[in-house]
Amino acid sequence: MNGSLSEFIEPHKERLLADVVDRAAATLNSVALAEARSPETLRPLATRVWEIVRARWGAPVEEEDVALSELARETFASGRAGDVICLLLGLKRSIVALIEEHPEGDTTAWKEAVSRVIDQCLLDFDVKLIDQFERFVKRAGEHVQSYMSQTTDLVLLFDLDSGTILDANPVAERVLGYEKAELTGKTFLQLVATPTRAAAEAVLQELRATRFADLRDIALTAKDGRIIPVTFNPSLQMRGSVRLVLGTLTERTRTKEELQQALQWYETIFEGSLQAIFISDAQARFIAVNRAACELTGYAKEELLSMRIPDLHDPEDLTAYRQFHQRIMAGEDIVSEARIRRKDGRKIDVEFHNRRIIIAGTPYMYTGARDITDVKERMAEIHR
Repeated sequence: MNGSLSEFIEPHKERLLADVVDRAAATLNSVALAEARSPETLRPLATRVWEIVRARWGAPVEEEDVALSELARETFASGRAGDVICLLLGLKRSIVALIEEHPEGDTTAWKEAVSRVIDQCLLDFDVKLIDQFERFVKRAGEHVQSYMSQTTDLVLLFDLDSGTILDANPVAERVLGYEKAELTGKTFLQLVATPTRAAAEAVLQELRATRFADLRDIALTAKDGRIIPVTFNPSLQMRGSVRLVLGTLTERTRTKEELQQALQWYETIFEGSLQAIFISDAQARFIAVNRAACELTGYAKEELLSMRIPDLHDPEDLTAYRQFHQRIMAGEDIVSEARIRRKDGRKIDVEFHNRRIIIAGTPYMYTGARDITDVKERMAEIHR
């Protein structure tokens, strides 16, 4: 960005910040957040956003933007990352509006420069949020392993779709009489005693349909043929895997409270994001979506979880999917654009930030998405 534009913008800082926080407060409060946002509460965050953007005027971006990284870490933990996205988008709109009010110099070049700098901030912020999400997932996985090694309950971890057992704790080995290597070669239903298999299958169907299931009394068959009555207390884990907790009623009650506390923290961050988030498997099936994804597409969560990525696109809009999906699943971070067709039939332009993540040894695709229809329309007007 040239110096004359920097000099033009700087005197209007206070006006721009006031406009930005008003825009952001209106947007955030329109989505019915649990905690209302006022201009006063947004002002400190808006000032930080301003300083980050201002530092990039005409200067090359360092490989690691410490200020932006710190902002991503703090707002991810506090559930306010959406505030930053709204503030960045609002800042871009406010600066462009200011330029249009005072047509000094090359306004087209100025608008393009503003979009370039702030869009790069948005992209970098999204990437840093994905890094925070991956760290959270890693910590959650470590929590699972810690719990499995320390609990006195029998615990199995298995894939919900195939039933294949992925892990078992020492209590499971001792009670069932199998070595871990033997258990991980079986499916969960192979361990369930025949008279109670229908009850266990009903729980799995309930998990697939709603992601939650009630406790159920079933029985397992040990290696020596003993029938072991247990209480089946399932907790659905991320990316299509389920953790199975087996134990006494007392142990089950304590364990359920611990697991739901961990799950509540994850759900607050995931569902609280204003950015649409889609998690899909190698077959492009959606296995987790947040509320913003439902608002973006117009579909209910249950509908999206029965769909694949191509289901959101008309055939002519699948170019990016065909070109990039395998590359992303191979480990390449890719930003792409494509048009999706909402449930109401309206087409919108969407920017996708894609990254492969690994959970329990299985690759999935994390996608952050935002509607850029208005941005593309404004840029088209600029170039006319």
